[in-house]
Amino acid sequence: MYKINSLQRINKVFLDIFFPESCICCSKFGEIVCYDCREEIKKEKADSENIRNINWVRAYLSYKNEKLKKVLFSIKYHYLRSASKYLAKIVYEDFYDFLKDKLSFYVGQELIIIPIPISKKRLIERSYNQTEILIKEIIREIKEEENLDLEKNIYIDLLIKNKHTIKFAETHSPTEREALIKEAFTVNQKYDKDFLENKIIIVFDDITTTGSTFYEARNTLIASGAKRENIFGYAVAH
Repeated sequence: MYKINSLQRINKVFLDIFFPESCICCSKFGEIVCYDCREEIKKEKADSENIRNINWVRAYLSYKNEKLKKVLFSIKYHYLRSASKYLAKIVYEDFYDFLKDKLSFYVGQELIIIPIPISKKRLIERSYNQTEILIKEIIREIKEEENLDLEKNIYIDLLIKNKHTIKFAETHSPTEREALIKEAFTVNQKYDKDFLENKIIIVFDDITTTGSTFYEARNTLIASGAKRENIFGYAVAH
């Protein structure tokens, strides 16, 4: 084990010297998303009122920010999953505040965090679900910074996407997106119907545009026993 760890450290030093990381937003050497770019991304907040007045969904950052868009695209379409830990550094404080607000109101109820799933075909193409990677990194940041361990509250297999759809970036209208996502989800049969009844549920997604995905996920959860008033959505960007 010692020899393996030593070799890994030597390899990392070698790579850092001869192939240093650079910021995907500004090309500055050092980190995949540098501190200055993270601070710039953090300043531009989402206009949540434009999410079709969905008061149960919170979106944090503005997708109009070109640097944020570049980071999200690098994770989602360019397979640079390591960028997710830098995005988590931007988001974790807001997500933590969001959780505290909900948990202070729903005292005593078990928390469930559900990343929006992707279809089997998309999972084969990408080899990972970007929302799952992101929420795990955010929870890891919360654990390190706030000493709160929520890893057991993430349920990656509870919601299943059984319908493959084209990428939403290729769609043009809310109506088109609603039609695509309709009846796309099911709840994993390994969970009993009463499992969701008294849970406080946070559905997590990377990007929301019209809110169609959140609505469809919520409808599926309600049909499986969850209470409408106990379901909330959180998106990194809008």
